[in-house]
Amino acid sequence: AAVRRGVRQLVVLGAGLDTFSLRNPYPDLSVFEVDHPATQAWKRKCIADSGLAEPAATRFVPVDFERQSLSAELAEAGLQSTAPAFFIWLGVVPYLTKEAIFNTLSWIAGIPGSEVVFDYSEPTENRDAAGQAAQAFHAARVASVGEPWISFF
Repeated sequence: AAVRRGVRQLVVLGAGLDTFSLRNPYPDLSVFEVDHPATQAWKRKCIADSGLAEPAATRFVPVDFERQSLSAELAEAGLQSTAPAFFIWLGVVPYLTKEAIFNTLSWIAGIPGSEVVFDYSEPTENRDAAGQAAQAFHAARVASVGEPWISFF
């Protein structure tokens, strides 16, 4: 829908192993894949090891949301901050500080005509007993690999 409205920039925040850029059917859509530098290196290696070429319309943008300027890194990669962009930010927010989250959302809000889709996790106390148990289980799993959930809304 965003492409039909004229959006020509897609930014995937926390791209991980997302494969949209490999399947992008829109030749005029620039895709900016943003993720932690280590994750970006791993993904690019996976693409190369699979015998695939990196898509010409994709820019890989290594960023640590807690330590680097998202706006500066995306500008350097070619994002036009005067043109609308569609931002996808799924599965990332719980891992970031509220400061990094609000800084990112404030910056996106300053790009005219842009939209963002994101998810977040509710605090444990907002859940019933089964929800609290499920959240505790999943939180312990991600914390055990060094990626704890730290922000809830």
